[in-house]
Formats: sequence, C-alpha cells, structure tokens
Amino acid sequence: MFLRVRSAGMSPICSNGIRTPQPISFIELPSSSRFWRASGRLPLPSPTFGLTALLLESMYIAVTQVHQELLPTPLAFAVARSRIGVPLPVFAEVIVMALIIEVLREAAIRLPGYLSQTISIVGALVIGQAVVQASLISAPVIVPVAVVALASFTVPQYELALTVRFLRFPAMFGAAMLGLFGVTTYVLLLLIHMTKLRSFGVAFLSPLAPFHMSK
Repeated sequence: MFLRVRSAGMSPICSNGIRTPQPISFIELPSSSRFWRASGRLPLPSPTFGLTALLLESMYIAVTQVHQELLPTPLAFAVARSRIGVPLPVFAEVIVMALIIEVLREAAIRLPGYLSQTISIVGALVIGQAVVQASLISAPVIVPVAVVALASFTVPQYELALTVRFLRFPAMFGAAMLGLFGVTTYVLLLLIHMTKLRSFGVAFLSPLAPFHMSK
C-alpha cells in the first residue's frame, strides 16, 4: 500500500534509470500531488472528512443508543419520535444503510459510465425513501450515513479510502457495545497498530511516533 501511494504522488529516486521505491509516512500522505489535485485550494478538509467518514456513524450510534443523556432535550425527543414503530435498534439501522450504500457503490463501479451515476442517485433515493416509509429505518439515520458516503469520496488515495470504509464497521460494533468508551478504545487500538507499522524500515507515524526522549 505504501509503495502504491508513493508512486501515485511523490516521485521516487531514480538511479541509472531504475525507479527506487521510497518509504512514506502518514504525515506525507497529504503531500502527494493527487491530494492537491483532489482538494484544490482547500487541502485541510480532506483529513477532516477522512475522520468524519471513519467515526461519524459510530459516534451517532454511541450518542443515540448508549448516551442519550448527551443529546439536547428537543433533539432527543425528535429522535425518539422518529423511532416510533421501527423494529431495529440504532446499530442495526446504521449497519443496514451502510451496507446498502456499499452495494450501490459496487453496482455503480461495474455498470457502464452513463448508467453508474443514475443507478447511484436513483437507487439511494428510492431505497432510502422506501425503508423510511416502511418503518424499517428511522429518518435521522439517513443523515450520518449520507454524510459518511460523501466524506469518503474526499479521501484522495483509493487504497486509503477503501481502508477507511472497512475500518468504520468495527468502530460501529464498539460504539454499540460500549458507547463513546468503545469508540475511544478502538481509536487508541488503531493508533497503537499504526505505531508498529514500517515502510521500508521507517515508522509509518514518524516523526510523531514512536517518540524517543533525547539523552
């Protein structure tokens, strides 16, 4: 993954006409030319939207299913009213809608170009409206799922975006079981794992981690 990301943006060192692969760190990912082309004049929102795509759905589950006391009273009543008649818990609602979005994405990739956008837009509208009217999904769930779907498109590297799309599902399980504590624990486990990653012998989180006190 690191090599492919580097080759997509940063230029490797050439020696005698041979392209030599170079290490890359997490800090260098936004420095690739693809990042600047994707983000235009606003490079900062891309990492922010990446975190949104990773954690927004799990935060919604944690707040609405485990920590309802954190919601303002009018918002808590609005969410409760929208869930009248819905048989599924919030966690199952978010999982179902997230899987529907993933299915629509895969279908759009495999269809001809002139049909892919139509299928994505019409499919999302029709299915979303149908599940809400059938009282299978509450209306507020559509908002975080749609925001996550849009935010995932702002991640410039395809491999990184695919990783974010996959890692958000364990975060939802942690939020459903332990609430915000589960989300925080999951993020800490991710950071611990990232500190152990190496790209050609260089720490993936360098120079932020691992941190060594100077003598």
